[in-house]
Amino acid sequence: MRLVISLSNPHQNSCVDKHAIQGLIYRSLDDSTYGRRHDSAHFKFFTFSDMFTNKRGITTLIISSPISELIRIIQDWMRSRSKLVIDGQSYDIENVRAVNLQPTGVFESGSPVTLYRDSHSGEYFSFRRDGDINFFLERLTENALKKYEAFTGKKVILKGPIFDEVQLRKEVAVSVRKRTDHGMYSEFIVIGSVWKSLVKYDIEENWDFYRFLMDVGLGEKNSLGFGFINPVRNDS
Repeated sequence: MRLVISLSNPHQNSCVDKHAIQGLIYRSLDDSTYGRRHDSAHFKFFTFSDMFTNKRGITTLIISSPISELIRIIQDWMRSRSKLVIDGQSYDIENVRAVNLQPTGVFESGSPVTLYRDSHSGEYFSFRRDGDINFFLERLTENALKKYEAFTGKKVILKGPIFDEVQLRKEVAVSVRKRTDHGMYSEFIVIGSVWKSLVKYDIEENWDFYRFLMDVGLGEKNSLGFGFINPVRNDS
């Protein structure tokens, strides 16, 4: 399930830091059974899109999770307010609506997908440096299966690769700021990939698995807004 949040802010003039959006989500969960979710060392089971603004000046943020209750709690919290302040910027809340999209077999990036090349050293995979699509897909599959099993308790047997066709749009380096215990900010760079298309044939065989990935995100650092994907509609 996903929550589509429409905001207006005529004075918006800078990018919003992903940690600020993550912090907003955690604040919306403070008084719920998910209030200590940020303390968990395990998968958080939510992600969110990059914020984007259309020609009419409406900014959209989408939060997704396979946990419907979590989305409804955030929805109620958002609807109880008329404004949001994110990363020092004030937005008027125009609309908040929950939607339940279905996978189509073709997906595109709504935020960069990131994977560790070496998690022990904190080194991210980079196509520019490493250039190994097989390594990327293997790590992507390993991560996806681990998340699905942790959430459902079930194992999935994939016939073939996690995606049959992939088309890379670009690789990006995303600067993320994090507040330290001393009230200062530290900055780090996350390497990610933006995908024009991720295609899976015969998605019906593992339909629940791909619906889960659409809700929880691909790759790592999902709760920091990485790995959000959208289904591409087939209008033919």
